[in-house]
Order: sequence, then structure tokens, then C-alpha cells
Amino acid sequence: MRKVTEEERTRRKNLLEIIKVHFRKSMEFYLKCNEQTENLLEQLLQEKPVDFQQIKYQIGILTGHMILVENFRLSAEGKMSEGLEYLYDNNNWEKIKKELYEKYIPPQQ
Repeated sequence: MRKVTEEERTRRKNLLEIIKVHFRKSMEFYLKCNEQTENLLEQLLQEKPVDFQQIKYQIGILTGHMILVENFRLSAEGKMSEGLEYLYDNNNWEKIKKELYEKYIPPQQ
């Protein structure tokens, strides 16, 4: 088994810090995107007639972005495997989509 040198340890640590910064910046970017999408959803709800197909489409985008934000947040904290588990867990997708549908699509009378 090869010994890891101090130089290699430092390089790996620096690389991990660069990756964490990348994930943090990605998370911030998607948080801004989410805010814009939520504003768009609010606008779409004000239009008459309400275009539910467009609202469902935007909810799909927002769901994906919310999943990415949590993935990036965990990864920025150095919990990359937890971030990947969160990303690939279908229950998270369904839960978020359900909450968004309840928030943006009124129940049908």
C-alpha cells in the first residue's frame, strides 16, 4: 500500500475546499432561480384564465431546483454521499412536488 505524502494530503484538502465552494455557489444560484420561479408562479395564478399546464411545468422545474439546492447544501458541508442519496430518493421528489401542487394549484370544486 502506497503512503500518502503530506503534499498529497494538502492537495486533496485544498481540492475538497474548492469543491465545497463550487457547491455553495451552485446552491446560491439555484436559490435565486427558485425565487424567480416562485414569482412567475404567483404571476401565472393572477392571469385569467389560469394556465394550469404552465403552472404544472413551472412546478416541475421548481421541484428539480429545490432538490438540487438541498443536494448542493449537503455537498457544500462535505456530506456528498448524503447529498447524492437525497438527490436520488424519489420520496423527496414526490414530497416536494406534492407540497408545491398544494401551494399553487387550488383544489378542484
